[in-house]
Amino acid sequence: MESDVRTRRIARPRQVGMTLARYYTSASLPQIGRAFGDRDHTTVLHARRAVESLCAEDEEFRAELSSLCGQIEAGFISRPSARKKPKVVAPKVDEFLRRLTAERTPSLEAV
Repeated sequence: MESDVRTRRIARPRQVGMTLARYYTSASLPQIGRAFGDRDHTTVLHARRAVESLCAEDEEFRAELSSLCGQIEAGFISRPSARKKPKVVAPKVDEFLRRLTAERTPSLEAV
C-alpha cells in the first residue's frame, strides 16, 4: 500500500484504504497520506473521489465495498494494536455509501 506503483491492481486497493481511513478514523488528510507512503493530502482527496465514482458506476465494486465496510463494522477486521483495542464507532454501511454518492451529486439548491 505504501509502494510508488500506480497500476490499477495496486492503486485501487490503496484508494479504498485511504477512503476508509478518512471515514472510519479522525485522521487528517495529511496524516492519511503519510500513512500510505508519504502521499500528499490531494492524493487522499483524489482517492475518495475515485471511490465515489466507482461506487456510482460499478455495482459489483459497490457490493464489495459494502461487504468490506460490514466486516469492519462487525469487528472481523482488526487493527494491528498490541496494547489497547481502539473504540471504533462507525456509521452503518448504507449511510457510508449513501454519503459517498450523495456528496458527488450536486444538489439543486447549489445550481
